[in-house]
Amino acid sequence: MTYNYPFKSTDEKTKRAVFNKGRIIAPDENGNHLDPNEWRYDQGGKLMKYSDHGNTNKDTGWEIDHKIPTAKNGLNTLDNLQPLQWENNRKKSDTYPYTFLPYRILPPTSELHQKAKNVLPPISELGQKTKNVLPSFPERLQKINKKT
Repeated sequence: MTYNYPFKSTDEKTKRAVFNKGRIIAPDENGNHLDPNEWRYDQGGKLMKYSDHGNTNKDTGWEIDHKIPTAKNGLNTLDNLQPLQWENNRKKSDTYPYTFLPYRILPPTSELHQKAKNVLPPISELGQKTKNVLPSFPERLQKINKKT
């Protein structure tokens, strides 16, 4: 059965508002940032690229998802929408509640920067510092090791 993505042609304002709910990528070990207007993590820790909205041919493709599915009486309102990398959206499907894998599986941010290197200008040119970012990979690893 073919999936019919309902938000394929959604307006830019809604698309941007939903994408901005994604988690900002922490700076790499040199303090370089990826542009949060173009790059975010979804709730499952998968990388999303804003310009890949609706593209299921790319690993960074993402879709707008209903947190509470409409099949379970979820509303079509902004507070019920979230950005999900397209494969995570398929896995979640109409499941509610849905538990995503923990963030400890995220690759080091330097690897993400390397992955994005071919499609972005040099990171040094981005230079955008952001607030409320996820901790860097070494910080996350330290927290995980303390728990075990």
